[in-house]
Amino acid sequence: MPKKIEPAIKAKIAQEAMEGHKTAAEIGSHYGVAPNYVTKVKAHAVEHLTSLFNQSEQTQIQELQQEIDELQRLVGQKERDISWLKKKCKEMGLM
Repeated sequence: MPKKIEPAIKAKIAQEAMEGHKTAAEIGSHYGVAPNYVTKVKAHAVEHLTSLFNQSEQTQIQELQQEIDELQRLVGQKERDISWLKKKCKEMGLM
């Protein structure tokens, strides 16, 4: 059964491989994995870099949309409160 490699270690392997300062054999030796595993992890990381940034942008867009929705809800609530207050002021002869 192959050993389980933690995601943080995979990220370090990919980072070192992408930096290009060490060979796949050197990185593999340091982390106790085969050089072809280093190459696979690097390829996987490179392949998914774009989706990482897209997800980040999508997350930001969703968070901003939620904030806009909440602000619109608050504005609507304030408008209802102001209308109610105006009505009560008129009923009391203050306007």
